[in-house]
Amino acid sequence: MFTGSESGSFPLFRPESDLFLLRLDTREWERLPINSEHAETWHCWSSNGRWLLYVSRGLDGVFARLLIAHVDPAGRFSKPLLLPQEDPAYYDTCLDNFNAPELARGPVPVSEEELARAYLAAATPTAPPPSEYRNHGSD
Repeated sequence: MFTGSESGSFPLFRPESDLFLLRLDTREWERLPINSEHAETWHCWSSNGRWLLYVSRGLDGVFARLLIAHVDPAGRFSKPLLLPQEDPAYYDTCLDNFNAPELARGPVPVSEEELARAYLAAATPTAPPPSEYRNHGSD
């Protein structure tokens, strides 16, 4: 499976972005029937290959939501469903967009704080110690 769009590097901002399936037996690709008139992108397969989680703006054309669809052994997709939340009214007031879904088989073994610290540590540039500064004009 892949996302195709006319151009651009962030397909969620391209309304023509759609999900396509490459059939390895025939080497032909096809646009999936689960696509809407808005952007579909960033997919993730379940570990058994029978469920597809993906991002879509298809519900309202504005917000990126997570949809899930079942895939039968012949490669046919069921009608996608909005990923359920504990509170049925969650999406009525949610202003968040969802991107890059990942299906996990268990809890993530690190906390949000640990992930944030690791990200910030890697993203913060470090300057060389003052002893490594050189006055290139006097060399």
